[in-house]
Amino acid sequence: MSKDALETMYKVMKESMDEMNEDLEYWAKKMEAEKEIAEALSDYLKELNESGIDMWGTEESVDLTKITNTQIEAINKFEKQIPLIGRTIKGASISDKEKKKKFLNNLKVIKKGIKNNKLEIKIANPNISTIKLTPSQKLKYLRRKNR
Repeated sequence: MSKDALETMYKVMKESMDEMNEDLEYWAKKMEAEKEIAEALSDYLKELNESGIDMWGTEESVDLTKITNTQIEAINKFEKQIPLIGRTIKGASISDKEKKKKFLNNLKVIKKGIKNNKLEIKIANPNISTIKLTPSQKLKYLRRKNR
C-alpha cells in the first residue's frame, strides 16, 4: 500500500474514533441526567412517604364534593407522568435491583390509587367533566350510582 492510502485510512479511522468518543460523551451526560432525575424523584417520594402525606390530603375523610377542577387537573397531569417515571427508573442504572423493583411496584400502587380515588370523586361529583373514566370505571360508577 502506498503512503497516501495509509495516511487517508489513518485520517478516516481517527475521525471515526473522534465521532464515537463524542457520541459516548453525549450518552454519558444523558445517562447522568436521567440518574439525577431518578434519584431526585426517589428522594421526593421517600420524603412524602416519611412525612405521611398522601396526594389526597392529610385528613382521613376528604370531602370529595369540594375537590376543584384545578386539583383534578393536577392529579391528571401527575397520572400521565407515571409511565414516564417508570420508564426512567427502568432505564436508570440502579445497582439495587430489589429497590428498583419495589419502586416500580409502588408506582403501580399509586396509579391504581389515583384511579380508585378519581372514581370516588366522580361519584361524589357527577357533573365534573375533567374526570375521564375508563369503560370498567364507568360500569363501577353506574353500579354504585344505581344502588
